[in-house]
Amino acid sequence: MTMYDSIEELPIERFQKYNKMLMIDAGLGSDLTALDAHLAKVSEYIKAGELTNAATEIDNLRTTLYNVQNGLTPHFLSLIPLMAEVDGEPVSDLSDEALKATYERLKDVTFGQHEKVAAEVKKKIEAELKAYFNQGGETAASKEYYELMRRRALLMCDEITEGSDHSEEIRAIESQMVRSDKPRVFQGLQNAEVLYDKNFVGCCIAIAQNLNMDAKRMTVLEYYRAIEVLEEQQKQLKKR
Repeated sequence: MTMYDSIEELPIERFQKYNKMLMIDAGLGSDLTALDAHLAKVSEYIKAGELTNAATEIDNLRTTLYNVQNGLTPHFLSLIPLMAEVDGEPVSDLSDEALKATYERLKDVTFGQHEKVAAEVKKKIEAELKAYFNQGGETAASKEYYELMRRRALLMCDEITEGSDHSEEIRAIESQMVRSDKPRVFQGLQNAEVLYDKNFVGCCIAIAQNLNMDAKRMTVLEYYRAIEVLEEQQKQLKKR
């Protein structure tokens, strides 16, 4: 198996497909642990009166259950776009059906080994993105979540060392932690997959119109640099 392991070589369309599958896996999942997480979130949303989020989470739970029943694993499927060749054959078709077919070929015997290799490749790609474009840092949402974790840990330590009862405060923080990651919508007009694809196509059109380049033929490095150039051009126009 040969994999793309650098943003200087990895085609942007493959990287977009990889990220899309990761987004689906993060929002839905494909195992019993994911089902349990969805149920926990539904319960917390209902208790907090956030019925719209509860309804969205129930829809996502149904999709996750379908994934479990049919052996669909977005996490494993996300690795395939990073593969250049498998058994000497090029991996050129990135359609959902082709990804599933490749997964079926690999899952029984060698996919666990492939995943170890892929983990190293992903780490290298993420490091390069951070070095070139400062991507991969903590978001405001992640910082808020870590602050909740810190507060919860301090209360639990206080219970142990002082013998005090902070169970209600801890329970409130845990509920906030569960509800902090709002459910993605995977149905209807706000379908996260559709919006993700539309955003990519919109960026490609902007690059073609302003830089006269075919974004879909770019590597990851070229694509993100092109986006930077567009942003720099916009800043210059605002200064005029």
